Amino acid sequence: MGYSMSIEIIVVMGMDEESESALHNCWKAAEILLKDYGLEAYVVPVNMWIHDPIRLSELKLPKVIIEGRLIAEGKAPSVEEVIDAIIAFQLFTLADVMTIPNGTFRKSQIPEAILF
Repeated sequence: MGYSMSIEIIVVMGMDEESESALHNCWKAAEILLKDYGLEAYVVPVNMWIHDPIRLSELKLPKVIIEGRLIAEGKAPSVEEVIDAIIAFQLFTLADVMTIPNGTFRKSQIPEAILF
């Protein structure tokens, strides 16, 4: 693809297996992106140091944020989901795509009257 910019993957996590799985899957995706696509991705773990399963559920941890866009919340995304999201972000410019609350893509702006 020939891009020289690096991609930031933030994993906001608790002290649970699902968060560890999210971190591991993001690391694996970063390895594949570099090897197969020549894209540099840096995984930044942000630990909330929460053990309580109820509190983890309330905060919907883990959260995976790629280039400022939330791609997963409350569950670990698969390696393929992380790679697909990053490739989709690389294919479109910010002028072409807007992320809407449910995580889908739309090529035109949402009318302001719809936004709360």
